[in-house]
Amino acid sequence: TQPNLLNTLEKDSTWRLNSEPAGIKIPISLTKTLEIPDATNCSIQAWGTHIHYDRAEGDTIVIRGMNACRYQFRTVESKSTGEAICIRPHKSMPALMSFVDFARLKGNQQTGIGLMLDPVKENICVNRFTGTDVAGFDKGVFVGDTGGREQSASVHGKADTNWFWMSYIHLCNTYFQKSANGVNCSVWHVNVDASLPESVAIRAAGKFGKWYVIMGTYTFEGKNNAILLEPGAQRCVFEVHPPLDYHRWEDHSGSDTNIILSTTIPPHSKFADLPQ
Repeated sequence: TQPNLLNTLEKDSTWRLNSEPAGIKIPISLTKTLEIPDATNCSIQAWGTHIHYDRAEGDTIVIRGMNACRYQFRTVESKSTGEAICIRPHKSMPALMSFVDFARLKGNQQTGIGLMLDPVKENICVNRFTGTDVAGFDKGVFVGDTGGREQSASVHGKADTNWFWMSYIHLCNTYFQKSANGVNCSVWHVNVDASLPESVAIRAAGKFGKWYVIMGTYTFEGKNNAILLEPGAQRCVFEVHPPLDYHRWEDHSGSDTNIILSTTIPPHSKFADLPQ
């Protein structure tokens, strides 16, 4: 239960916290943030855990630099205004070529963030993020802007070429939010249920994003925004089912290069050409 368990994480190491017998969850109550330090070729197999963070502020799990790592969690539950899982590398090492998987991120009364990528100090690139259930947060998944790279390992600030597979995200105010600065070329496979009043399914900025979306705005069709294109969104492609004309959307990108693929407006259309 102590967050400093991983202070000795070494290269080519594996930590296993799997349930025995099968089906029994191992509860872990955190009194402060669990920080996973810079690591290379390391694995954390925690499929058997239910991690609780009951403080009102602070992050539950913060992952620093990683290279060719595999981190697996079952349930991460937070009642905080912070993040359940946050990828926040220091200047010493970027977060590259790694997998972060979880079964469930559980928030409390639409506060905090489920999964956050914070590339302010170092890059987050070429990773895979896979989740089964994200619910109860202000923001379900949030990719922040990059910062400067003074005295860091990388020259250019980037959070790009990441893959996201989120099979069910619901009960959030904003389900996915992607910032503009340096957040490019990512692929998103997502299933969204934007059924809270005035919630937004996808707020997208950045360049060259590819989205495969199963979209739901149950009981709020035509009211909640399924897609909100924000300034900086350029040359992004959205494939939405049911088609986007079943939903409300807004385009504030200032660009006519973003594309929607639709079964009702063949073969494809620019957002700028769609009737509103």
